Amino acid sequence: MSNSATSDWDEDIFEEDDSAVSNLDEPQLSRKQKLDIRRKLEDRMEMKRLRAEIDDLDMSWLD
Repeated sequence: MSNSATSDWDEDIFEEDDSAVSNLDEPQLSRKQKLDIRRKLEDRMEMKRLRAEIDDLDMSWLD
């Protein structure tokens, strides 16, 4: 069960991307680009949180 719950996630969506990890202090970045980078980082954090929650649920279900 622990593998089936996490096997549906597409791991490639949240792979490191050079454009997403750029320096926010660069003056050439527009407000839209900064917001896009922030959104990507927040999405990555949310995915990590959800994975941890799924792992916890899998462990409690198996107990």
